[in-house]
Amino acid sequence: MARIDFKDPRLLTGGVIAGGLIGIAVTFTGALDSSPELDRLFAGMDTNRDGFISRQEAWADTRVEQRFSLGDRNQDGKLDRVEFNELLKPRD
Repeated sequence: MARIDFKDPRLLTGGVIAGGLIGIAVTFTGALDSSPELDRLFAGMDTNRDGFISRQEAWADTRVEQRFSLGDRNQDGKLDRVEFNELLKPRD
């Protein structure tokens, strides 16, 4: 399986669209502690566009792959946006 090329312009378009939609969700819910970098990474890793990062999709980023089980708080075998952001957001 090939790694994802995050410089691929096709991913950027999807990331911009997904980032905009996530930005709307953040505005209304306040539930996500996100950044543009996390939005782009999530959109690039979510290759099947189901709104989750599966174990297979997590393989594209070593940090996510290695800490997947820690981030999967509800143990459903996938990371939602909140779990993903919590896993990668910088700690104070």
